[in-house]
Formats: sequence, structure tokens, C-alpha cells
Amino acid sequence: MKRILTFVLIALAGISAAMAQRSNHFTVDLNFNKSMSVKDGGYALEPLDFWGISATGGYRFYLIKGLYITPEATLYYENHDHGVVYGPPELVGVDGVKLEKDDRDRTSEAGIGLGGMLGCNLICSDIHSIDIFTGPYFDCAFVQKDDLINRPSFKWRFGAAITFSHVYIKGAFDLSLTNLMDDLGESNSFTVGIGYHF
Repeated sequence: MKRILTFVLIALAGISAAMAQRSNHFTVDLNFNKSMSVKDGGYALEPLDFWGISATGGYRFYLIKGLYITPEATLYYENHDHGVVYGPPELVGVDGVKLEKDDRDRTSEAGIGLGGMLGCNLICSDIHSIDIFTGPYFDCAFVQKDDLINRPSFKWRFGAAITFSHVYIKGAFDLSLTNLMDDLGESNSFTVGIGYHF
């Protein structure tokens, strides 16, 4: 037990020593996000799919050395393929018409997102560092072509970024916690982006 406690204390001391002493500052980034496959769609016979682009601005507050929170706001656009009933040749629609793969139901939306990330900044050298962050993310569509799709959605984000001087590259996984429609789950998604620390 003493060995385990000693190891934990040494590890915490090492992490603390590696954490960067930074000042509060603004961040901006441009992102591309893509859905990940799910199989639980209500009437879709293959994974729901979407892609999107977004621009995010935030302000990083350091709580203690290396540990920070970043409230952020996002403007986004997404193109959804939220599924129709189609599949093998023997499958027919309600009118007795065979449904082909191109018989899809697509919609697009644009809106705003709000998030709050808790993160840790680790120094790797004088010119680059690594961030690990997580937190809630909420978005709501203001412009949407399909009124059947839920406008708001709630996600939990996990991510990491590497900074070179002021420029950073980030990747994040968004765990979806709401449905796209009442009986149709929304896909989890992966985001990649490039940004700048002011």
C-alpha cells in the first residue's frame, strides 16, 4: 500500500511540475466535424450520418498552475442524412415501391453552440505544449430545413490539442446525449480543428 501511495504522489508531483504556468487569454479555432457510425436509428437501416464546419471562440481562465476552464461559443453549419427506410431489394415502401439507396432524407442546419471545457496544459518544451480537456457542449439550430428534427442537442466532449508557439491543432470526440428525432438517436462525432492562442 505504501508503494502504491508513493507512486501516486510521485506521479502527481511529476504532472504538477509539467503543468504550464500560463496567463488568461482568448482562443479561436476553425473545425471540421464528422459523425461516427451508430446502429440504433429508429427507422434508418444504416448509421446516421452528418458532417459540419464550425468556428469557435473562447476565453481560457487558469484556476491554478496548468489547470483551466474555457467557456466558449460556436457558430456551426451541419448537413444531416437522417435516414429513410431503404435497404435490400426485397424491402418495399408503404406504396409498394422498392426503395433504393439514393432515396435518402437530408437536411441542413445552422446555429450556435455553447460549451465549457475543463483542461490541463502540459509543457513539453519552450515552443510547444499539450492540452487535455473535457466538458459539456450544447448547441441549438436557428436555421433548419426539417421541423421534425430536434433543434437543440447536448453532448459531452473529450479532446486533446498540441500547441506550437501560438498555433494549435486539436481533436475531440463528442458523445451525443440527445436524440436527433424522438425515436432516432444522433450520432457521436469526431472533430478536428486548427486554432490560435492570443
